[in-house]
Amino acid sequence: AGATSTPGRPGRTREGIAWALVALLAIVAGGVWWTRGVTPRREPQRLSVVLPAGIKLTKGAGNLAVSPDGHALVFVGSESAERSGLFVRLLSESVPRLLPNTSGASYPFWSPDSQNLAFFADGKLKRVPAAGGDVNIVCGATDGRGGAWSRRGTMLFAPSVASCLMSVEASGGSPR
Repeated sequence: AGATSTPGRPGRTREGIAWALVALLAIVAGGVWWTRGVTPRREPQRLSVVLPAGIKLTKGAGNLAVSPDGHALVFVGSESAERSGLFVRLLSESVPRLLPNTSGASYPFWSPDSQNLAFFADGKLKRVPAAGGDVNIVCGATDGRGGAWSRRGTMLFAPSVASCLMSVEASGGSPR
């Protein structure tokens, strides 16, 4: 009869634990959300390429490009005056292969899926499958100076040294 009790005390303890759990879950969920777009830092990769005897790299800016998937490279080179153009080398192989009908090529660049190449030759922007095949004209480019190929199928390029940047559909058309 003389004992006193503090009503609500056990409820407050349970309520405090519940709020602590909610706060902990919120912190964990926030941490997961915050780090979901963070990619782990990768160490730089280094590559050394020794050309086979008889193949020469054509000197000039932009005459070598590594594929987006990191499995191949393309370079402008020559074996002789009659055999020059784009050479593709899979990094799993030691010998590059010359892509036919790419003589006079410069400033090659890869498609985002690493399956095709674009390059400049004969006053045109052209494209060719990286495995070899038909060379297709994309559009005119009097003295092309490099480009990039978007995932949406658009190429951004400089048709000459003094021009503004232009874009064209990778399938071909009028540049804009």
